[in-house]
Amino acid sequence: MLLRVGLIGLCLASLSACNTDLSASGIGALHTETVEFSKTGGDCPQPPKKVPDNAKCASVKITYPKFSSTTKPELADTLNAFVQDQLLDTVDDSGQRPTSLETLANGFIGDYLKQPSAFSSWTLERNIKIAYASEDLVTLVYSEEGNTGGAHPFSGQRYYVMNLQNGQQMTLKDLLNPGYEGEINVIAEQAFRDSRNIAPDVSLEGEGFWFQNNTFAINNNFGILEDGLAFHFNAYEVAPYAMGTSDFTIPYEDIMSLIPPNSPITKIGD
Repeated sequence: MLLRVGLIGLCLASLSACNTDLSASGIGALHTETVEFSKTGGDCPQPPKKVPDNAKCASVKITYPKFSSTTKPELADTLNAFVQDQLLDTVDDSGQRPTSLETLANGFIGDYLKQPSAFSSWTLERNIKIAYASEDLVTLVYSEEGNTGGAHPFSGQRYYVMNLQNGQQMTLKDLLNPGYEGEINVIAEQAFRDSRNIAPDVSLEGEGFWFQNNTFAINNNFGILEDGLAFHFNAYEVAPYAMGTSDFTIPYEDIMSLIPPNSPITKIGD
């Protein structure tokens, strides 16, 4: 997606929020409100009317959690900065990142309105939700989808596991024993095959997947959830677009030998 700063044509923007208390989810020091930002440009019908496929309309909708805390304001600020950084993770054709949601929307809509033969609407939706929360960590799931007139709509999903002691993103190295890679790949491959109904003796390459050297390997797109360690492969990541995305979950009981006693995972379900 190309972004150009500067808005052309009529634009309508709105911002709304609703409050949520996260103490019941284990984050006793934090509260959150869900913020929704939306903006349209071009010949767009007024809500709640649906945008026709042939409408010359561009729309941006972004939903995300905003954290607050009276006892840990620095933690809330760090989490909020991270959330904004992910939402603004786009560059324009000169390599510049937008500095705000408003700038992001203006660039997207401006690009659309500069198209000399725009015959269909453009859409961009970005969403960050809390997928799981405990006293030690919170798992955020970022999703994006949209259409800019290409052969296919675009979409993507990514997990972020955040440490609630310092607000930093956690990796598997922070959660599992050293040297976990070999064993977890074996366990994860079985979970992946089960999710795709692929027998153990069937080649992944033969089924259309393109893992390096035809050897399964996890990626770093993982989330800590109530029922296990979740992984997500986006379209085009390990298979053609037509095969879609891949999601699978490793139950914690399958990787107990990889979880150190001090890992936040040990407290899940307590």
